[in-house]
Amino acid sequence: MSSIHPYEIKEIYPGQYHMMLDFPDVGDILKIISTEYNYIWFYDCTSCCVNWHKVDSVSFETPLKDILIRNVHFECIIETERIQEIEPYMKGGFHMVQLNKLPPPYLRMDSKQIDDRTKHEMLSKLEYILHVFIPGNDYGWIVSPDLEYLKGIAEKLR
Repeated sequence: MSSIHPYEIKEIYPGQYHMMLDFPDVGDILKIISTEYNYIWFYDCTSCCVNWHKVDSVSFETPLKDILIRNVHFECIIETERIQEIEPYMKGGFHMVQLNKLPPPYLRMDSKQIDDRTKHEMLSKLEYILHVFIPGNDYGWIVSPDLEYLKGIAEKLR
C-alpha cells in the first residue's frame, strides 16, 4: 500500500512536476496563483447541483432569458486579476489551469480520450504555470513545469 505525502514533489515526466495537496480549499487558490500569468481556466465545474435555480441568461447560440437550470456542467476562463471577484463564490470540486495563452477550442481537459501526459504537453504550448485540482473534501494536486514555483507553493501551504 502506498502512502500519500502532501507537498512532496515528483517529476512525473520530463519537465512536468506533481505535488499532492493536503485537503486544499478554495482559499488556497489565492496563495498559489501567479500574477504574472494572464488567464485562469476552470473546467469540469458543476453549479446549481440538485435544486432548480433561476438565472438571468444562458446562451445556446442565442441567449435564453429567465429560465430555471440545475446540474450545470461548464468551463470558463477569467483574467487572473479577476480571481478575487469570484473567489468568495467558488466551491470546492473544480480543476483549473493558469496560463498565458487562450486554449484552442479543440482542447478538452475533461476528455478521457487524451492521456495526462499529452494534456500537459499541449498546456506547455499555452505557457501554463499550474494545473490544479481542488476536490473540496480530499487530497488535491498540482502539476507544473516550473519546479521552483512548485517549491514556493509547498512552503506557502505547509
